[in-house]
Amino acid sequence: MHQADPRAEQIERGLELARGGRRQAARSLLAAVWRQLSPVDDAPLRADCALAMAALQDDQHDRLAWLLRALRAGEHVRELQVARRGLPLPLPAFYPTLLRDLADAYRLVGDDAGARACEQRVAAGVAGIRRLGDVALQEIAAFAVSRMTGRHGVPMPVQDPWAR
Repeated sequence: MHQADPRAEQIERGLELARGGRRQAARSLLAAVWRQLSPVDDAPLRADCALAMAALQDDQHDRLAWLLRALRAGEHVRELQVARRGLPLPLPAFYPTLLRDLADAYRLVGDDAGARACEQRVAAGVAGIRRLGDVALQEIAAFAVSRMTGRHGVPMPVQDPWAR
Protein backbone atom coordinates (compact mmCIF):
# COMPACT_ATOMS: atom_id res chain seq x y z
CA MET A 1 0.00 0.00 0.00
CA HIS A 2 1.22 3.48 -0.87
CA GLN A 3 1.72 5.67 2.16
CA ALA A 4 1.29 9.44 1.87
CA ASP A 5 4.33 11.63 2.42
CA PRO A 6 3.75 13.93 5.43
CA ARG A 7 5.17 16.84 3.42
CA ALA A 8 2.48 16.26 0.78
CA GLU A 9 -0.07 16.43 3.57
CA GLN A 10 1.46 19.74 4.67
CA ILE A 11 1.11 21.08 1.12
CA GLU A 12 -2.54 20.05 1.15
CA ARG A 13 -2.93 21.76 4.55
CA GLY A 14 -1.43 24.92 3.04
CA LEU A 15 -3.98 24.79 0.24
CA GLU A 16 -6.77 24.36 2.80
CA LEU A 17 -5.51 27.40 4.71
CA ALA A 18 -5.51 29.41 1.48
CA ARG A 19 -9.04 28.30 0.61
CA GLY A 20 -10.07 29.37 4.11
CA GLY A 21 -8.73 32.87 3.50
CA ARG A 22 -5.56 32.43 5.58
CA ARG A 23 -3.11 33.27 2.79
CA GLN A 24 -0.23 34.38 5.03
CA ALA A 25 -0.48 31.23 7.16
CA ALA A 26 -0.56 29.17 3.97
CA ARG A 27 2.54 30.95 2.61
CA SER A 28 4.39 30.40 5.89
CA LEU A 29 3.56 26.70 5.97
CA LEU A 30 4.44 26.17 2.31
CA ALA A 31 7.72 28.09 2.70
CA ALA A 32 8.66 25.76 5.56
CA VAL A 33 7.79 22.72 3.43
CA TRP A 34 9.81 24.11 0.51
CA ARG A 35 12.92 24.33 2.70
CA GLN A 36 12.55 20.62 3.57
CA LEU A 37 12.38 19.39 -0.03
CA SER A 38 15.36 18.06 -1.98
CA PRO A 39 15.73 19.46 -5.51
CA VAL A 40 16.42 15.98 -6.88
CA ASP A 41 14.62 13.44 -4.72
CA ASP A 42 11.51 15.52 -4.06
CA ALA A 43 10.95 17.10 -7.48
CA PRO A 44 7.23 16.17 -7.68
CA LEU A 45 6.56 17.68 -4.26
CA ARG A 46 8.64 20.74 -5.14
CA ALA A 47 6.52 21.26 -8.25
CA ASP A 48 3.29 21.01 -6.23
CA CYS A 49 4.60 23.28 -3.48
CA ALA A 50 5.88 25.88 -5.95
CA LEU A 51 2.57 25.92 -7.83
CA ALA A 52 0.70 26.43 -4.57
CA MET A 53 3.08 29.24 -3.57
CA ALA A 54 2.70 30.90 -6.99
CA ALA A 55 -1.06 31.06 -6.51
CA LEU A 56 -0.60 32.79 -3.15
CA GLN A 57 1.68 35.60 -4.28
CA ASP A 58 0.42 39.17 -4.29
CA ASP A 59 3.38 40.48 -6.31
CA GLN A 60 3.50 39.34 -9.96
CA HIS A 61 7.31 39.08 -9.92
CA ASP A 62 7.09 36.71 -6.94
CA ARG A 63 4.39 34.71 -8.73
CA LEU A 64 6.65 34.42 -11.77
CA ALA A 65 9.58 33.25 -9.62
CA TRP A 66 7.47 30.48 -8.05
CA LEU A 67 6.11 29.37 -11.43
CA LEU A 68 9.69 29.11 -12.70
CA ARG A 69 10.57 26.96 -9.68
CA ALA A 70 7.60 24.70 -10.46
CA LEU A 71 8.70 24.45 -14.08
CA ARG A 72 12.26 23.46 -13.13
CA ALA A 73 11.01 20.81 -10.71
CA GLY A 74 8.50 19.50 -13.25
CA GLU A 75 11.12 19.29 -15.98
CA HIS A 76 13.38 17.22 -13.74
CA VAL A 77 10.64 14.70 -13.00
CA ARG A 78 9.38 14.50 -16.54
CA GLU A 79 12.81 14.15 -18.11
CA LEU A 80 13.43 11.11 -15.93
CA GLN A 81 10.02 9.62 -16.75
CA VAL A 82 10.33 10.30 -20.48
CA ALA A 83 13.80 8.73 -20.54
CA ARG A 84 12.65 5.64 -18.63
CA ARG A 85 9.60 5.03 -20.78
CA GLY A 86 11.15 6.08 -24.08
CA LEU A 87 8.27 8.42 -24.87
CA PRO A 88 8.62 10.43 -28.07
CA LEU A 89 6.66 13.26 -26.49
CA PRO A 90 8.20 16.74 -26.38
CA LEU A 91 8.65 17.78 -22.77
CA PRO A 92 6.21 20.74 -22.85
CA ALA A 93 3.33 18.45 -23.78
CA PHE A 94 3.14 17.29 -20.18
CA TYR A 95 2.41 20.65 -18.69
CA PRO A 96 0.69 23.13 -21.01
CA THR A 97 -1.29 24.62 -18.14
CA LEU A 98 1.86 25.54 -16.23
CA LEU A 99 3.35 27.09 -19.35
CA ARG A 100 0.16 29.04 -19.99
CA ASP A 101 0.27 30.37 -16.43
CA LEU A 102 3.93 31.20 -16.88
CA ALA A 103 3.16 33.08 -20.12
CA ASP A 104 0.50 35.09 -18.27
CA ALA A 105 2.96 35.87 -15.47
CA TYR A 106 5.61 37.01 -17.94
CA ARG A 107 3.06 39.25 -19.65
CA LEU A 108 1.95 40.76 -16.33
CA VAL A 109 5.53 41.74 -15.47
CA GLY A 110 6.03 43.23 -18.94
CA ASP A 111 8.13 40.47 -20.50
CA ASP A 112 6.35 39.82 -23.79
CA ALA A 113 9.30 37.85 -25.20
CA GLY A 114 9.17 35.45 -22.24
CA ALA A 115 5.41 35.09 -22.72
CA ARG A 116 5.83 34.31 -26.43
CA ALA A 117 8.52 31.71 -25.65
CA CYS A 118 6.15 29.93 -23.25
CA GLU A 119 3.33 30.05 -25.79
CA GLN A 120 5.63 28.48 -28.39
CA ARG A 121 6.45 25.67 -25.96
CA VAL A 122 2.74 25.07 -25.40
CA ALA A 123 2.17 24.86 -29.16
CA ALA A 124 5.05 22.38 -29.51
CA GLY A 125 3.62 20.28 -26.69
CA VAL A 126 0.15 20.18 -28.20
CA ALA A 127 1.64 19.15 -31.54
CA GLY A 128 3.57 16.38 -29.77
CA ILE A 129 0.43 15.05 -28.11
CA ARG A 130 -1.42 15.02 -31.43
CA ARG A 131 1.41 13.03 -33.07
CA LEU A 132 1.07 10.33 -30.42
CA GLY A 133 -2.54 9.52 -31.27
CA ASP A 134 -5.52 8.31 -29.28
CA VAL A 135 -3.76 5.71 -27.12
CA ALA A 136 -1.29 8.25 -25.77
CA LEU A 137 -4.07 10.75 -25.16
CA GLN A 138 -5.95 8.11 -23.16
CA GLU A 139 -2.81 7.39 -21.12
CA ILE A 140 -2.22 11.07 -20.44
CA ALA A 141 -5.87 11.54 -19.42
CA ALA A 142 -5.74 8.46 -17.17
CA PHE A 143 -2.58 9.79 -15.55
CA ALA A 144 -4.21 13.18 -14.92
CA VAL A 145 -7.29 11.53 -13.43
CA SER A 146 -5.16 9.29 -11.19
CA ARG A 147 -3.30 12.34 -9.92
CA MET A 148 -6.54 14.16 -9.21
CA THR A 149 -8.00 11.19 -7.34
CA GLY A 150 -4.76 10.89 -5.37
CA ARG A 151 -5.27 14.42 -4.12
CA HIS A 152 -8.68 13.46 -2.82
CA GLY A 153 -7.56 10.62 -0.59
CA VAL A 154 -7.28 7.71 -2.99
CA PRO A 155 -3.72 6.30 -2.95
CA MET A 156 -1.97 6.41 -6.29
CA PRO A 157 0.21 3.70 -7.82
CA VAL A 158 3.84 3.74 -6.71
CA GLN A 159 5.07 3.98 -10.32
CA ASP A 160 3.22 7.28 -10.76
CA PRO A 161 5.92 9.99 -10.97
CA TRP A 162 3.70 12.41 -9.07
CA ALA A 163 2.84 9.94 -6.30
CA ARG A 164 3.13 11.36 -2.86
